[in-house]
Amino acid sequence: MRVKSIHAALVALLFVLPASSQPAPAPKPIDLLKEKLEQISAGVSADWGIYIKSLDTGEEIAINADKVMDTMSAIKIPLLVDVYRQVDAGKMNTADRFAMKTADKRFGTGVLRTLDSGLNLSFRDALELMIIQSDNSATDMAFARVGGPAHVTQTMHELGLNSITATGTSFDWFRALAEAGDPSYSRFGPEELFTKGFPDKLTDADVERFHFEGKHPFGLSSARHGQAAGDDGDEQGRQRKILQGDAADDGPAADAHAHSALYAG
Repeated sequence: MRVKSIHAALVALLFVLPASSQPAPAPKPIDLLKEKLEQISAGVSADWGIYIKSLDTGEEIAINADKVMDTMSAIKIPLLVDVYRQVDAGKMNTADRFAMKTADKRFGTGVLRTLDSGLNLSFRDALELMIIQSDNSATDMAFARVGGPAHVTQTMHELGLNSITATGTSFDWFRALAEAGDPSYSRFGPEELFTKGFPDKLTDADVERFHFEGKHPFGLSSARHGQAAGDDGDEQGRQRKILQGDAADDGPAADAHAHSALYAG
């Protein structure tokens, strides 16, 4: 009887061992990427918003993807979309030329602020610099021609991109920063602010506090862009379609897509 029991146990073991020795299935690449991103974000003390979607498979990674955050210069992409929608509608022409004034110059990134006033450039030149160099002077030139931040916000909301808000111009942001050091700067216009420069009383601590208090975001958006919209079921897909556009490959919408690709790269 005991021999039979041992025999039965050995038979059962033979059936169990092959099954248990099978290797676990390899994790999907998207899962490995998500794990790596979670490790990176956990190791840095910051607020993260990450949204990734594979255009081939539809797989997604969403880490705090719906929290609305300060976009900083990423708001220049919605601004570019608004520009080229108006170009497509025949409301403006990127070939139009104008002379840059001192009042057009802004602090921060870009080269236009370093060039002589009176420089003659096309609107397309300004857009190119806004995207490739994140030029703040060019950004406000674009804001002035599309109807300001409110128009960019309206356009995004009309497209279903309801988490995107253009909160102000580059000038608005830099003047608010200057006010953190000297409240009297609130009366300055663009030319006076650029000519006078930031107040001497503006300390590094003031600048750090200005950033971390978050009272003056350059723009607002979530990583996922808020609500689902568009045929892809997400707002990022909708914006991508807008940038790629219904226009011909050599048309303004395709041009906008090329500019955005340069910025993203």
